[in-house]
Amino acid sequence: MDLRTRIAFADGHVRGSFNIGVDGEFATYLGWLIPWGTPVTPLGASPERVAEAQGELVRIGIDQLQGAAFGSPRDWTDEPRASHPRAPFADLAQVRHHRPVTVLDVGRNDEHTAS
Repeated sequence: MDLRTRIAFADGHVRGSFNIGVDGEFATYLGWLIPWGTPVTPLGASPERVAEAQGELVRIGIDQLQGAAFGSPRDWTDEPRASHPRAPFADLAQVRHHRPVTVLDVGRNDEHTAS
């Protein structure tokens, strides 16, 4: 589980990892996403971020980690890193003229209500 920001994750991450930034509702989201007993290995930019994540995980009953690492993706694996292309939302209209695009809105209901 990559603890870095979603932008850092998109720019390059360990294949097969997923991103939940340690800011915000980190432990709640992780608790929703993984089945109980799934081995967890936090990957963070610094030892402090990994320790922060570990403290949050204890609150939801995950008190033993599979492992932990800090640094950057090139420190965590020798395999080629994966990435996700990013673009401003305003560019979507331009891209849609050239090819089919699927938009997945992952906002919560309360976020839609507030906007």
